[in-house]
Amino acid sequence: MNSRLPDPPKNVIRFLKLICPGHLFEQIEGDLIQRFFRDALRHGERKARRRMLWNAVRFFRPGILLRNRVSLVNPFHMTTHFLKVMLRVNAKNKVLSFINVSGLVLGMTAFVFIMLYVMNERSYDNFHVKGDHIFRIRQDRYTGKELTRQWTAGPWGIGNDLKNNFQEVVRYVSVNRGGMRSTVLSNGATFFKEERVFYASEGFFELFSYELIQGVDSAVLKRPFTMVVSESLAKRYFGDADPVGKTLRNNGRHEYEITGVFRDVPENTHLKFDALLSFESIIRILGPVETQDLMNNWGWAGNYTYVELRPGTDPQTFEGKLPVFVEKKMGGFLKEWGEEMKFVLQPVPSIHLYSNFKDEMEANGDAQVVNFLVLIAVFVLVMAWINYINLATARSIERAKEVGVRKVIGSNRLQIIKQFLIESFAIKVLALAITTLAVVLLLPDFSTFVGRTIILQSFKPGVWMFFVGVFISGIAVAGVYPSLILSGFKPASVLKGRLYASIKGNYIRKGLVTVQFVSSVVLIVGTFTVYNQLDFMRNGELGVDTEQVLVVQGPHLMDSTFYYKYESFRESLLEFSEVNNVSVSSDVPGRTVRGSNGGVRIVGQETSAGNSFRVIMSDENFTKTYGMTLIDGRTFSSEFNEPWKTCLVNETAMKLLGFSDPKKIIGQRIYVWDNTLEIIGVLNDYHQESFKKKVDQLIFVCDRDAREYFSIKIGGTKDHTAMVNLVHEKFEAIFPGNPFTFFFADDYYDQQYRSDQQFAKIFGLFTVLAIFIACLGLFGLSSYMALQRTKEIGIRKVLGATVSQIAVLVSREFLVIVTIANIIAWPFAYLIMNNWLSSFAYRINLGILAFLIPGGCALIIAILTVSVQSVKAALANPVDSLRSE
Repeated sequence: MNSRLPDPPKNVIRFLKLICPGHLFEQIEGDLIQRFFRDALRHGERKARRRMLWNAVRFFRPGILLRNRVSLVNPFHMTTHFLKVMLRVNAKNKVLSFINVSGLVLGMTAFVFIMLYVMNERSYDNFHVKGDHIFRIRQDRYTGKELTRQWTAGPWGIGNDLKNNFQEVVRYVSVNRGGMRSTVLSNGATFFKEERVFYASEGFFELFSYELIQGVDSAVLKRPFTMVVSESLAKRYFGDADPVGKTLRNNGRHEYEITGVFRDVPENTHLKFDALLSFESIIRILGPVETQDLMNNWGWAGNYTYVELRPGTDPQTFEGKLPVFVEKKMGGFLKEWGEEMKFVLQPVPSIHLYSNFKDEMEANGDAQVVNFLVLIAVFVLVMAWINYINLATARSIERAKEVGVRKVIGSNRLQIIKQFLIESFAIKVLALAITTLAVVLLLPDFSTFVGRTIILQSFKPGVWMFFVGVFISGIAVAGVYPSLILSGFKPASVLKGRLYASIKGNYIRKGLVTVQFVSSVVLIVGTFTVYNQLDFMRNGELGVDTEQVLVVQGPHLMDSTFYYKYESFRESLLEFSEVNNVSVSSDVPGRTVRGSNGGVRIVGQETSAGNSFRVIMSDENFTKTYGMTLIDGRTFSSEFNEPWKTCLVNETAMKLLGFSDPKKIIGQRIYVWDNTLEIIGVLNDYHQESFKKKVDQLIFVCDRDAREYFSIKIGGTKDHTAMVNLVHEKFEAIFPGNPFTFFFADDYYDQQYRSDQQFAKIFGLFTVLAIFIACLGLFGLSSYMALQRTKEIGIRKVLGATVSQIAVLVSREFLVIVTIANIIAWPFAYLIMNNWLSSFAYRINLGILAFLIPGGCALIIAILTVSVQSVKAALANPVDSLRSE
């Protein structure tokens, strides 16, 4: 047997050193080597190597450890030690530590809030069990191959015909407003104006997943003059009594028996309702003549139709079959009128974000806005991680000697990396805990701020898994780089005071700050553009005067004496000097005109020359009340018998009728519905709706029985409360039993911009947070650079450099960084904001100032941020910085 003692296997020694705490390794190393030598002498070197690995594993069995008097340390001992070091380091520099944690908290909190809002917007109608198979039928109309109308409401007969002719359709549901934007329900002397009451066909609760608490889903809307109500509506009218079997009167006319109660509909649905009346009711109300053909009629529009397709049906393939069916059903009629009709299937979950057409159930969201917010969320979170990296590396010089000493006494790079990863993890867990607390506490205020009801419990587990995944990824990415930097210091250089930052590392840090400021400049340009566009829309020339106009919603309970009552109401108000004018109309500026008539044309023209126009019914005082400009002709007059004999048109309508000279259209006669009307005047184009939409072609028909809105022009008083009380008193005296509902026309008009204003507020708030986080990152880098150049600055001061010269020296390269960030950001900002502005029919131009002003703001912010560190470095005593030389 060979008596030479072989060398112990180094791989086993390295493995033990890696997994064992220091003192434990020292205790077992000697024993293992002795065993190795003994086995080598007895059994040979090869077998001894195998037995040494086995003995190493056996040392971790409790019995062996006790026999050899080896005590395992607490596995958390080193972690505890690292945390203690972290606390001491952070306590030494409280300001920088606070900035570090607060930057993470701000970034993560902003990210969570934005993503909660985004996910809430994207959750609309996702709760329907059959959601993947439910589609709304939208109607597009073409005149002469040109798309002229896009309606969410279509023909009454489309649903029934699709069900009878296509096996892909399981069922259809019809929903109708009943021609009213609101209704009055009453129970004896208890009555309220209800905004969300619709007619719905009997399969409604079989198709949609709104929760029915009482009643059978297939039966509650089957019989005529029955209805289902929400829990909250039932409580308003009946208190705690069971409402089923009781009745409510609709607009003082028909009694509806309550056959069911449903849980209040969630906020995240495009179809919000408080009561549903059976569809058979409206068929009965329209009378026996229409009843025969109504559900097969394609001439009447205004019905919202939803269809359920069989599982496995491809919606696009099914939609591709519809043009042939339309041609078969309506081809001759459409050809006669020179029109085309196309039906589009809208997936119900997509309606809230991707549908903004005529006659929407409510003002929907905007997918483009949501995508912008996602972009902001990503920017803010990435900037927070970058900020942490820069601040961590800025403090690396302060801890360089610590790293050097650790390496000298035996720590390897892996152990140092482990230490700094644990510190990074602890800081981020702390920031995450504060973020969680902030989200829970501030969520109600945030919900109010964005105008949405956001409930944490409503989100599925997948949402929280998403957040956890994002934060774990961030913790890993943002913790690794500083750990590698700190662990890479060479002990000899550190302890001799010669510490040089690598050029590559400087480029990375400067690149990260550049990314932050690119994001910041893009957000500042976006905020600047959004606020300018909103200002343009809110203060632009409307072409109509909505100031000082009090609008009262007309009575719902009426009889044949309405006109005489209205005249009495009007005359009683005009007795007061504060009232300049009173008018009645079917619509007022601020919303889509409900009345629409296709096929309007000059008398004598072919049917195919007809086009679609919006129609407003009003009395002779309407144009004067709203200060409309008459271009030519005259307005309505009480001196003539004009109701349903004369009309006015706006400029867009005049051009669509084929005239460019207002004088030539005066006296022309046109077909409107079943009437022949003489055009007596041309009005200026005005913005009936927001600047997002083009001016509609409008026809104004003289109709003294229009009763939807009373518009009262007020002058000479700012005491609106007294005027409202006065009008209220007169209204109740003349129209008893009707709720008094009012608004001011300018406020009503501005409501169209509510979603844009919310977007601007959200955009602005999180832009400010992003800029603040970017400034923290810049502060970190400037601190790092100032520490690197401490001795250089000291030498320059000794040689006579002034404070201002040194401040400029330190700040100069940061100004270059921000300038480069501006140059990179401007093209991205232009593309993004130009795309956002493209959704507006009337918009601002993105001039050079839209980029120079935000760029200048970013530059000023950077100068102010860096100047703190620059001046501090310039004022430092050179003796302190040169003492070690």
